[in-house]
Amino acid sequence: MKSKERFAQLTRRLARLLKKAPGPTLKAYLEVMRRFHRYSPANLVLIAIQRPDATLLKGYRGWQELGRQVRKGEKGIRIWAPIRRRETREDPLTGEEVEVETLAGFRLVTVFDIAQTEGKPLAIPDPLEIRAESPLSLEEALRRVEAAGIPVHLEASPDPGLGGWTDGQKIVLTRHPGRSNTALLKTLMHELAHYYLHFKDGKPVGEIDERRAEVEAELAAYLGMNLLGVETGEVSADYLKTYAAEPKELYEALARAGKAARKILKILKPAGQEALAA
Repeated sequence: MKSKERFAQLTRRLARLLKKAPGPTLKAYLEVMRRFHRYSPANLVLIAIQRPDATLLKGYRGWQELGRQVRKGEKGIRIWAPIRRRETREDPLTGEEVEVETLAGFRLVTVFDIAQTEGKPLAIPDPLEIRAESPLSLEEALRRVEAAGIPVHLEASPDPGLGGWTDGQKIVLTRHPGRSNTALLKTLMHELAHYYLHFKDGKPVGEIDERRAEVEAELAAYLGMNLLGVETGEVSADYLKTYAAEPKELYEALARAGKAARKILKILKPAGQEALAA
């Protein structure tokens, strides 16, 4: 089976799982996104389907170089790896020939999780270096969003059904009796996702599919909260239940949610934790 066909097959499998059990499947996928936030959306799908509990991945020889050995009989995880080639080109400024590295494409390679290996003890680093003992507060989040040039307004309302909204120029959060700061923080991230994904220069980006937009924003908010060490409980799967999308569209929504989450983290990351902005 060709690589593209294999990937399409796995994407369809993820879509079926999301339709059958949206809550658990989505939570597992988002946890993979949290642990492997620097990986491409395509590789996140591959990891989530093949080994969602993976924590640290390397090739067979990579583990040997670290003093560990893949156990006999372990089944590898297939992910995309870039194919790079070195070429000789003329430097336009000096006229001299120089060697440059170019991206020639991608191929499926086999990697293994640390749990599939044995040997020299290794610590599994948190790729985000999150300090769980000091999660982001609503007050600090509002300060950082304002500092990024995005006005945020808090409005009181007796209607518990009102959460928040954005018009691409500002964000409005609604306070009502009994609504916690954690709920307001998640709404802030939800609206930030809309701000970054669905608006540009204060105007909507093309024709917005409202259901898809809500799915993307909800996924980004959940991912952002967890990346910043804020406990959110179970992921809300209500949007997915009403979002009748083809596998390709679901994959694209997940990819865009990850993109929005990374943008949100650039302004909300704790001071000194530059790893979040990668």
